[in-house]
Amino acid sequence: MPFFHFIDVGIHVDGAPLAEYPDPDGGREFGRRITRYIEVKAGQKFEVIVKLLPGFNFQSASHVRAILRIDQEPRQTTKTIRGYPNCPAGQDILRTPRQCKIESRLMRDEATGNWFTYALEFGDLNIKEDPSLLKGSFPSDIDSLGSLRVTVFRANRFKREDPYIYRAGLTKPLDEIPETALKGRDIKNNVKYVVKAQVPPPPLGFSKYVPLEGEHGGLYEFVFLYRNRQILQSLGCIPRTPSPPPDPVVMLERTEEVLRATKESARARILELEARLAKAEAGQNDNKDSGTSGNPAKRTQEQAKLEDDDELLVLPQPPAKRKVVIDLTDE
Repeated sequence: MPFFHFIDVGIHVDGAPLAEYPDPDGGREFGRRITRYIEVKAGQKFEVIVKLLPGFNFQSASHVRAILRIDQEPRQTTKTIRGYPNCPAGQDILRTPRQCKIESRLMRDEATGNWFTYALEFGDLNIKEDPSLLKGSFPSDIDSLGSLRVTVFRANRFKREDPYIYRAGLTKPLDEIPETALKGRDIKNNVKYVVKAQVPPPPLGFSKYVPLEGEHGGLYEFVFLYRNRQILQSLGCIPRTPSPPPDPVVMLERTEEVLRATKESARARILELEARLAKAEAGQNDNKDSGTSGNPAKRTQEQAKLEDDDELLVLPQPPAKRKVVIDLTDE
């Protein structure tokens, strides 16, 4: 993601940031909020890295607080980046990058009472035809499904009067959801929690972080809408996969097949024409033989057989031509 006020937030898989795509409609960005689409696959473990770049101004804050919210869950995971200790005002501009990483969640297994860290992993979301929601779910829980929301702000740390007791229980993600609850959105993935390690119970918390007053304590929001490649292509975020170029070996084989088929067809046509020609010649010879063994070809007297009886009609000879004498003597 392009850095925003010298703050860079990214979703990393296998040590590398996922490619990010802006909203093709040009919306979802205003004020201190940036929204990006990312391409994910089921089974990918991911981590959120918040990095402060050189030039970031702490504005006298003791810490920078980063909060991760996943999908519809109200619970959050937090990390902090410490500022310059005892730095005079106006000289707390970051010279080298600093970062924090959110790669797991600490939760308690209610069945055993043990505490575990759970890795974050993208999973498959099943769409069902039954319009009913899971028990304990509400339509408002679906509004943020398919999103990772990271909030960053400057804060000062203070001591709590009463210690904080961390009681986060294991949350079961939505594995299936009715299609009607998505309200036209195309979402095929969710976030699952995979056991990473068993750990001791968390200690009591004696600190709290309060945002700076005024503009310097404002929130920076980075929203990542995670979708699979097919959905991103349908949204127009990324181009559709082009057809692979034809294999020259396959094309040559197909050309040879076409030529071979053409030759066979031409050969069959020639044989058919030769057979028809031979048959026609044989028929002519038969007609010629039958003509010589019958009545003579030339008749001295033409005869016509009448259709009503056996009487022969004798046609008279044509009149002789009158001779004309031309006198060639000179007088």
